[in-house]
Amino acid sequence: MAVTEAQPKRYSRVGLYVPIFALIALAIGWSIFWYVSATITGREIGAWIKREADDGRIWTCPERSVGGYPFRIEISCKTPSFSGPAAGIPVTGALAGIHLVAQLYNPKLIIGEAEGPFDFALPQDGSRTLVNWKLLQISVRGEPDTLQRGSLAADQLDVKVTLPNGSNFNGRADSFQIHVRQGNQDQHAYDFAWSAGNAVSSDLDNATGISAPATLQASGTVAQANAIAGATIPQMLDRWREAGGTLALANATLVQGRLNAQATGTLRLDAAHRVDGRLDLTASGLAPVLQRYGIAPQLLDIGGLIGGLLSGRPPTQGSGQIRVPLTFERGQLGLGPVRGIALLPPLY
Repeated sequence: MAVTEAQPKRYSRVGLYVPIFALIALAIGWSIFWYVSATITGREIGAWIKREADDGRIWTCPERSVGGYPFRIEISCKTPSFSGPAAGIPVTGALAGIHLVAQLYNPKLIIGEAEGPFDFALPQDGSRTLVNWKLLQISVRGEPDTLQRGSLAADQLDVKVTLPNGSNFNGRADSFQIHVRQGNQDQHAYDFAWSAGNAVSSDLDNATGISAPATLQASGTVAQANAIAGATIPQMLDRWREAGGTLALANATLVQGRLNAQATGTLRLDAAHRVDGRLDLTASGLAPVLQRYGIAPQLLDIGGLIGGLLSGRPPTQGSGQIRVPLTFERGQLGLGPVRGIALLPPLY
């Protein structure tokens, strides 16, 4: 009887190709998803520009492109411009270019860079602001109607303002930053911090009598920020005032030459639309500034000593440091025991 040899078992090779087919399907699916997302983004931008135009605000983006495949949506725009009402005032503005990026897996975060200069003008009175920089970066996180966090950072910032009366403002800073984030939502608050490093401005020099670069910093909280709404700036400010809005400064600092001034306190608007509140000022090197405005430094030495004793923090003997309140009350500015050193007109 013949013996039949067992045939070797054959295995299907289909399983070897399953991962490859899955990878190809995933790549095709992701590509379709990216293409649809990019198309929707482009259409939404166009629809938003049209809605703004219907309200009289004209945005243009002559050379718009959408890219960033495979993981990002990138939007670039050359020479974008704007014209129309802003807070009830006709304005025009133009940038050399802007580039924005959002990750597909984190679309709530948008980062970008802007190319200067930024040309901003008020056609009604002929005033114009021209801002330029070496590098300007922005980041925004949030929903379309809710800002959670925002930042702007610029290097080599240069600002030129021309006013209709012929006066000008020129300033520059090696670095400039501003950061905003949601704070205590029970108070509808936003925390902020901004700084300008190695800043130079003839207006600041004239105000302090010191010709030297300055460092400026401020941080604090704006409460009832949700009430800042309206068609015009006066409406915005008045709604904020009526809602009990406050500006709490955790720290505001000016360092210029020998001048080193720091202030903390809370400000608001009174019923007559004037600044109201108090800032506790700690400063050294302030004497030349006081003399510039006809205030005898000896008066503040006495006021600072009394204020320091009452607060439990008397100034160090011989340090030249002064601690005095800076008050905004009933339309008058006060510095220590000196009242009415300047009148405070209504802001609107």
